[in-house]
Amino acid sequence: MTDVDAARVKEVEDILLEMKDTSEMMVDLAYSSVFYDSEGIAHEVQELEEEMGEQLTLLQRRSLEAVQAGELDIDHALILIRVAQAAEVIANSALEIADVVLRDVELHPILSQAIQDSDSSITKVRLQAQSPLCGQSLRELELETETGMRILCVKRQGRWNSRVDGAFVLEADDLLIATGPLEAEEEFLSQAAPN
Repeated sequence: MTDVDAARVKEVEDILLEMKDTSEMMVDLAYSSVFYDSEGIAHEVQELEEEMGEQLTLLQRRSLEAVQAGELDIDHALILIRVAQAAEVIANSALEIADVVLRDVELHPILSQAIQDSDSSITKVRLQAQSPLCGQSLRELELETETGMRILCVKRQGRWNSRVDGAFVLEADDLLIATGPLEAEEEFLSQAAPN
């Protein structure tokens, strides 16, 4: 296999990994949109679901091109396509969950009570340039230790990133979705978007 051949197969595998990560993130966000009655987060799930459809089409196209070029055997391509389709099904299911918020469906009283009794929050904030969080890695910030909040995902330049490990560096204009105790939310927001 040449470097070009390996690059196309690697692209297919990278797309699949991104789809898997995105579908997992969508489930978290969908449940969060319901638990915290957040229309903004529900809209993010809707936007991600549209991107997943585009990713599935791209993966299918690249897989078929790799098969046609002899870079990938058909059985391997079928497995990749089926796993990608499963990720798309998960994404569709996440949208169905978030759709409860988008359609303003009244929640069952038991679920409403559970939400009221929750001591957790989920918040969405755009990181301001003057924020002390800008330019620092999550490891350096120790957000969970310092504020109690954990970054779930970051949207940067129109792309969501759910792989935000300790080495991930926050930048101005990042859209952050974070979760943590209710009492930690205010402090986190004041750091991310200082007045």
